[in-house]
Amino acid sequence: MTDGPPQILKLYNIRGYDVAFLRDFRRYPYAMTICQSGKQDPIAVVTVERNRMARLLKTGSHFLCLHDGDRHINYGASNDWVNADKFEEAALKTINSWIDGQ
Repeated sequence: MTDGPPQILKLYNIRGYDVAFLRDFRRYPYAMTICQSGKQDPIAVVTVERNRMARLLKTGSHFLCLHDGDRHINYGASNDWVNADKFEEAALKTINSWIDGQ
């Protein structure tokens, strides 16, 4: 990861929300920010987070997570989440489920 601004990989408009697929967002290798259309401040973020216990617990190297206000939801560990294409697919499914719950 770099210390500079995140790299925008793709932009989406999903059912009234603007979604940015980013590389090197804060401390995360990949993230998708979710904003209300036309707004800049994210209201939720899907992230890839390093699993520091992966080797000990024999689980995946990274977690797929959703940050929504005060909530931090973990969708499980996998080695797949550090692959941009696999993260993108899982994050888009997570976002659509999140939108369904709004």
